[in-house]
This record gives sequence, structure tokens and C-alpha cells, in this order.
Amino acid sequence: AFRRLYEEVGLGWVYAITKYEP
Repeated sequence: AFRRLYEEVGLGWVYAITKYEP
């Protein structure tokens, strides 16, 4: 369960970073 949450948060973090810094 934690891994699922960690993956979701990680993906969101990477997505935010890539979206914030093209």
C-alpha cells in the first residue's frame, strides 16, 4: 500500500517538476 502511495506521489512530483520546468 505504501509503495502504491509512494509511486503515485513520486509520479505526481516528477510530473510537477517536468511541468514546472520544461
